[in-house]
Order: sequence, then C-alpha cells, then structure tokens
Amino acid sequence: AQTTVRKVIMIGSVAGLQAQDFPTHAYDASKAALHALTRKLAHDLAKPQPAHEASCDQSEAADQGAGVCVRITVNALAPGYVPSQMTQGLASWGVECDERTARSIPLGRMGQASDLAGAALFLASPAGSWITGAVLPVDGGVLTTPISLE
Repeated sequence: AQTTVRKVIMIGSVAGLQAQDFPTHAYDASKAALHALTRKLAHDLAKPQPAHEASCDQSEAADQGAGVCVRITVNALAPGYVPSQMTQGLASWGVECDERTARSIPLGRMGQASDLAGAALFLASPAGSWITGAVLPVDGGVLTTPISLE
C-alpha cells in the first residue's frame, strides 16, 4: 500500500509548559491540555488509516491493487511572548510587553509571526515527516531561563 503523510499543527503556549507570574489559570491549563492532546492524537493517528474503504494491511493491499494509507503526524507550537491582543492584556497585571520584556528573553526580542510561520512550515514540510507528538517551543529561549530562587 502507498502511504501518504498528513499533518496537524496545533498552537499551544509556553504557558502550558511553565508556570507564569500572572493569574491566567484557565489559559495555562487549557494550553497544557492541548499539549497532552497533541501527544495522545500523535499516538492514535500515527497508525495507518485507510484513505478509502480499502485496507492498509500490506498483504491485503497487494491483493487489492495497493490502496492508499494515510499516517497523520500531530505536533504543536508553543509560542513565547509574541505581540498580540492577548499580550497587551498583560498590562492589567502591570506588565508592559515592551523593550524591558524583550530584554528578559534570552534572544533579546519579542517573537514575530514569521518566527511561528517558519516553525510551522518546517513541521508541515517533508523535513517534519518523522516528527510526531512534539511540542516545539518557539520562545526565544524563555524556557531555558533558570528559575530564580530569590
């Protein structure tokens, strides 16, 4: 049987991977749940699925004229601080997403849509065909920052 790979790319958040200082409990929990769902779906959908009613079993496919089987990869991006309507809302907790915030990010700047687009294009391309169940931080290194004990 011929195998075709399809892709699902979800958008999570670093907030689903690391606790924040803000009272964004529901948001953080929902992103953590999305990351768990990504891994569960990656496992379940990696198994070959028949594209039509034909079987994906190799021996049966040879007898039926080789049907098409689909394998689906499921991954998620976990963006860090990217200017958006949501990050503007952090101002209500005294945080301005400005130069000071950018300096706190190890790579020294806020994220941009093109950063996320590049990561999504990688996962969607043939180069990402053997990656499934991954939650890819696109965060400028935020998750590498040591936890302060002060």
